[in-house]
Amino acid sequence: MLDFAFTEGSDPAARERVRRDLARIVDACRAADARLHALVLTGGFSRGEGTVRDGAPVNDYDLVAVRAAPGGRARYQHVSAVLTQDLGIEVDLMPVWSARLPRVGRKLFWLDLRLGGRVLHGDEGVLGRLPRFDARDLDPREPARLLGNRAAGLLLALPEPGQPTDERQVALQSAKAVLAAMDARLLHEGLYAARLRERLDLAKGHPDHALFAQAVDWKLADRDLPAPSWDEARRALLEAVQATRAERHADGWTERAFHLLYARRFRASPSRDVRHAAWQLLRRVHLSQGIERSVKEEFFAARARTLQ
Repeated sequence: MLDFAFTEGSDPAARERVRRDLARIVDACRAADARLHALVLTGGFSRGEGTVRDGAPVNDYDLVAVRAAPGGRARYQHVSAVLTQDLGIEVDLMPVWSARLPRVGRKLFWLDLRLGGRVLHGDEGVLGRLPRFDARDLDPREPARLLGNRAAGLLLALPEPGQPTDERQVALQSAKAVLAAMDARLLHEGLYAARLRERLDLAKGHPDHALFAQAVDWKLADRDLPAPSWDEARRALLEAVQATRAERHADGWTERAFHLLYARRFRASPSRDVRHAAWQLLRRVHLSQGIERSVKEEFFAARARTLQ
């Protein structure tokens, strides 16, 4: 089940590296979980759009472990940590009970999984159990969640004052933020497609189309190309926040319950508050000045207690 293109580029070393990594992930999950029903790859690599440089992957491996029983969170956190250490790239494993699949929420994650997921092990028909909906049916908070997450990425890329900038991290997070700005605008209009170049076509006529195209080209290339600048990415993302009216969306009970469990106190809209904090920080900070460690640590600590 690993005989598909992981990237748009033609670098054989990169494709072989990804294939080996995924085979290692499959073996580790099978060994760790006797109730594993299927292992599904999602994200860029599942759609042949993975980002690689110098023969190695740049973006994370995102997988869903479909189980024959509920639970498994702690088990897969441990497996994820071991694989991340072994492979040298973040491995995110999300366990889900197979009986839950027909009843998942109308989130972009599940739409992406149905449209572009790849079964690496187990029941090949598992994706057919997901509910069929399109961009017009998504939870209206999805553009806001996307813009909040990518705003956090831009903040993550900022160095501390006086410290050197990680240019590769800045390029990665800037490209992701620009793509989020494009996707959020499309979702706000009820438009979406599985692949990046298809979504870029849907965004034709937008004033930032050239910037969107630059981000798409950077992400899909297997060599270094000029990425959108951090300042361009910030501007595009904040304009998308305004255009989609992202700041108006309050949390539901799922977000409130998650925060109550991990922060041990009730807040009406903890996830929205963190998104607002990210956008407010972006309006104040600059790449050239960096961000104080205490400010960054406080923000990400608060974010870890919310469901994003």
